[in-house]
Formats: sequence, C-alpha cells, structure tokens
Amino acid sequence: MGIRISVVVATLNCEKVIEQFLKSYAEQDYADRELIVIDGGSSDDTLKIVERYRSETAIIISEKDRGVYDAYNKGIERASGDYAVFFGADDAFYDKRTLSNVAKTIVRENAPDLLCTTVLYVDRAWAYIEKKRVLYGWEEGLKRKQPMIPHQGLYAKTEILREHPFSLRYDISSDLEFYLYCHKTRKNIKYIDRVTAFFSRQGLSSNNEIKRKREENEILAHYGEEKTEDHGGSELRRKLRQWLCRYKAGMILMIRFRGFRIHKCGNACCRWCAYNRMKTGYKGLRMRL
Repeated sequence: MGIRISVVVATLNCEKVIEQFLKSYAEQDYADRELIVIDGGSSDDTLKIVERYRSETAIIISEKDRGVYDAYNKGIERASGDYAVFFGADDAFYDKRTLSNVAKTIVRENAPDLLCTTVLYVDRAWAYIEKKRVLYGWEEGLKRKQPMIPHQGLYAKTEILREHPFSLRYDISSDLEFYLYCHKTRKNIKYIDRVTAFFSRQGLSSNNEIKRKREENEILAHYGEEKTEDHGGSELRRKLRQWLCRYKAGMILMIRFRGFRIHKCGNACCRWCAYNRMKTGYKGLRMRL
C-alpha cells in the first residue's frame, strides 16, 4: 500500500515484560514496517531478549537518555517510515492484523497527518482486567477529562514529528503537548473507533496521576485552554481501584459497575492471559463479562 510504519519502543530494565511486546510486533502480518528499540542503558537481560528478535528489529540503540520522550525523539531521528507509533515496553499490539488495518485506514482516509485509534487499557487486579479507552475529538475529550488518546493509539506522520519533536520539559504528558500542537496548527486529524493496542496501566503515567494532571494543566494553559482540575480526585480513585482489585470480590465490582472485563486476547505471548489462567486454574478462560 506504500505506507511504511515505524514502531518505536522505549526500554529500560524491562526483562519481565518486553518479550510480550516484541512477539506481538513479530506476529504482525504487515510487511512494510520497522521496529526501533531505544534502550536507556538496561542492566538486566532486556537487551539479550531484544537480540533474540534481531531479525525483526531495524535499529537497536542502548545509551543513557533523558527519559522516555528523549528516547522517542531518538527513534524519530532514525525512522524511515511515513508514520510512527510509540509503545512502552509493557504494552502490546491488539492482534496480528493491527498494522495492516492501520495502513488500510490511512489510505482510505487520504493520509491524514494524525490517525487516532482506540486502545484497551489493562489493569492489575485479582486477575488482569481491561477497559476500552473511548476515543473523543479534542473538544469533547476536554469536557470528559480525556483530552487525547494514549500514544499507543496515535499514528503520526514522521515529518510532523520531526517538525515538532516531543518536548523534554514534560516527563509524562509530552504526547499531549504534541497532539495539542497539531490541533492548534490545524493538522488533519482523523479519529477511528478501531482498537489497535493494549495499554498497560502499570507504567509511569498511570502511577503518577498528580504529576500527570499538573503537566496536563501546564500544557493546556500554554495553549490557552481551560485547565481540568479535579483536586486530587483521580489519584484517590486510582488508589481505591488498586485496593479493591487486590480481591476477587473487588474485581467483580469493577466489572459490574465500572465497565471492565477480564482480559483475554488471541496473542501468542501474553503475560496477562498467562497470569489469568494461573489464577483461575482454567485454561479456556471464557470470562468475558
């Protein structure tokens, strides 16, 4: 289809989770793609695992950096794709057809500057549970305090990423700053309700709600948008959710009242499915509530 997609993943001492992502990339049925691994100087076996997928990996760099967005910028400098997408080491593609479906959508939508897709975020509970991150345009997203889709679902033209790299001013929310820059400069942004990724909720942004909210509000203020204050409510809700989900009964409550469901995917290598099978003792695991 003539659409080359660069996939950039930032790693640092993630030997327990990185293979799931690498396997989900290796299984993609779309040929015109490249994987760029930017490692921050891991001291565990992360790079040994990455080397096992050398045939699938275009570029591997391991050196100290200034954080995840510095790593992503290094990936963009070396990317050869028309579009790029960014993953954490503990995330995964939705299924093996993800990139081929994205490429088809890009062609069908006449090559937008940004293609925004939906994601499923996966949270640790008694068993792992997941919830769909609903996709909204900018204005509606602000009203719902979900101003943008996570970067795992954001496919951007590499020329725009080079025009406006991720800001190193922010540790957690620089992808929001990039997205808002594109909105304010009237880039062509398309929103497609198709799930493309599993987003792990055990990462940096999910466990630093107060800092994330502070950065988001600083970015919004910089671009003349209204802040989305919630007076620490999101952090309290996160802690309550984590406490509840330690127990089976709490997990059932999250499923019943908060729109979650027990995670189960079709990927060949999934640590979440493996944990759920071990926890339930049932290999079939059909609990899609």
